[in-house]
Amino acid sequence: MNYFTKNTLLSFKEDIGNPIELNFNNESSAVVSEYGGRLLGLYPKNDCYSLLWINPDIKEVFKTRRRDIGGDRYWISPEREFFSFFSTFV
Repeated sequence: MNYFTKNTLLSFKEDIGNPIELNFNNESSAVVSEYGGRLLGLYPKNDCYSLLWINPDIKEVFKTRRRDIGGDRYWISPEREFFSFFSTFV
């Protein structure tokens, strides 16, 4: 199954590239991974499961450097020329 609480995800943070936890108030938080530029976990409350899908074999995914870690991707820098309208004129 694919159920990760924030504590579960952060319990093996050394294995998944030391993600950053962003706290929004006393209960809401997000876990961000530098690898893949992804929001890995979105937690409306401390004891909730992530609202985003996380690969159930996330440790192995990080070890083998695969792309299917889960979460939601926001960082598009390596593909900026692909996504940029102005790159067609360069």
